[in-house]
Amino acid sequence: VKRYGVWKYCLIISILCLGLVYSLPNIYSPNPAVQISYNNSSQNADETLKNRVIDTLFKEVEQNIISQVELSDDYVIIKLSSTEEQLEVKRILSSNLNGDVIVALNLAPTTPDWLKQLSAQPMKLGLDLRGGVHFLMEVDTKAAVTNRQNGVLQDLRRKLREEKISYSSVLVEEDQSISLKLNNQESVDNAKDFVQRSYSQFEISSKSLQTSPILSLYLSEEEIAKIESDAIDQNLTTLRNRVN
Repeated sequence: VKRYGVWKYCLIISILCLGLVYSLPNIYSPNPAVQISYNNSSQNADETLKNRVIDTLFKEVEQNIISQVELSDDYVIIKLSSTEEQLEVKRILSSNLNGDVIVALNLAPTTPDWLKQLSAQPMKLGLDLRGGVHFLMEVDTKAAVTNRQNGVLQDLRRKLREEKISYSSVLVEEDQSISLKLNNQESVDNAKDFVQRSYSQFEISSKSLQTSPILSLYLSEEEIAKIESDAIDQNLTTLRNRVN
């Protein structure tokens, strides 16, 4: 049997031990995190930004989350324990911080300090090994509802003229209702009957303003939910087409 020198066995064992040590970071799963940085890439994060983040979160989240706010060279990072906390913190910061910062979702490594001192880092996994990517898309559903109302507004004006229903004005109010100001009670009755037949997605309420009768048309909850769902589906379709 061929025998090797002791030094060769020692070398093999040393290489195996070294490989084991540098593979250890891979057993520590990264934590969900929120990363905050300045819009200006040449401006590094500082104590001012960190304090802004802490002040924003102070009344909104538990103290243990605030204690996880850390400052690095380029950004402020908050390490969290779950994706639910991550999304909530991201929502709070995005809503309250000024537009001079970027709030992004990230993953924070949990490698122990003694391994970091050895420059041991976890392997960078691709999306296929991570099981895909978590994508958060924000859709301006309020704008989608407003656009639908504006479209109905133009159509309603035209059809009221075709039906010879006399009105003074038709406009979209701040509460996203359509206000139809009519000239007399006969016009009110005719307009209400017409809207019920042609625009069943609206709920109707009546009132008077300075002797002028007004019909207010409100989209039903079901119709609003449908508009919002359609807006999300449309954005997803656009996104898939661009990715594919």
